[in-house]
Amino acid sequence: RLDSLFEKNSSLRERFEQNRDRFNLRLQQRKRISQREENAGITYTIPVVFHIVLSDPSVVTDEQIQAQLDKLNNVFSGINADSSSIPSWFKPLFAKSKIRFCLAQRTPDGAPSTGITRTVSSSNSFTYDDKVKYANSGGNNSWNTNDYYNVWICRLSNDLLGYATFPEDGDVDAQGVVIDYRSLPGGGYANYNTGKTLCHETGHYFNLYHIWGDDNGACTGTDYVDDTPNQANSSTGCSSGIKTDRCTTGGNGIMYQNYMDYSYDACLLMFTTEQVERMESALLTYRSSLLSSQACTPVTLYNND
Repeated sequence: RLDSLFEKNSSLRERFEQNRDRFNLRLQQRKRISQREENAGITYTIPVVFHIVLSDPSVVTDEQIQAQLDKLNNVFSGINADSSSIPSWFKPLFAKSKIRFCLAQRTPDGAPSTGITRTVSSSNSFTYDDKVKYANSGGNNSWNTNDYYNVWICRLSNDLLGYATFPEDGDVDAQGVVIDYRSLPGGGYANYNTGKTLCHETGHYFNLYHIWGDDNGACTGTDYVDDTPNQANSSTGCSSGIKTDRCTTGGNGIMYQNYMDYSYDACLLMFTTEQVERMESALLTYRSSLLSSQACTPVTLYNND
């Protein structure tokens, strides 16, 4: 998606890369361990609105949305039960984030909300062109992206599971994540239907890159994180044991268990310490307005006298 945007707007590429480099420099200069110890008791809670955009939006149930939210919280807080399967050699790198998510309890206008919208769309499917994010192209408009983490759920074409906006990536009204409805817990995508697609895309939303650095196997790319092994390309299927490749030929091998890889859901188990630090720093640097949003607070309703 980024490459497509950059092809259309070279100045966006330049601005995005400058912002990325400044962010990376600031992150390198942080005293990471001391900052995390000082802020150990803090939790960052973010309101989420799920926009279901389908020809029949009722096929996605409220229970599925709640299960997806639970999966997101379990993964980010590091209490996912399958974390027990992280191999011993990567256990010391396994980290728990202070980021949490709640279903929005109020609309931008202050009305009560379930945090779920349903839109009947005439479009059979969407792709990464952002049309799902606008009512005039068969989608549904975002809620104020400064106050809400917007997640669009639709049918995506060409086996696309999801895509996300990075911080300061394009139109402010398009900020958020799009996922295929079949990737939700209990959905129809075999091997990708436990809700971990949204965990992966949320990593992008908070400035994480693919673990293999998107360099087509050149071993020269980077995810800007030092505690993830260099990796030639995306993983497929569900590996086991130590797996090496042309970029990491020995030691503990590559980290195909990382949420920023493309392994089957069953094999995605962890974020690393520096990935968590990067996400939390990105939240505070680029998306801090989410933390002052009142959208997680229920509306007080009064009886008419």
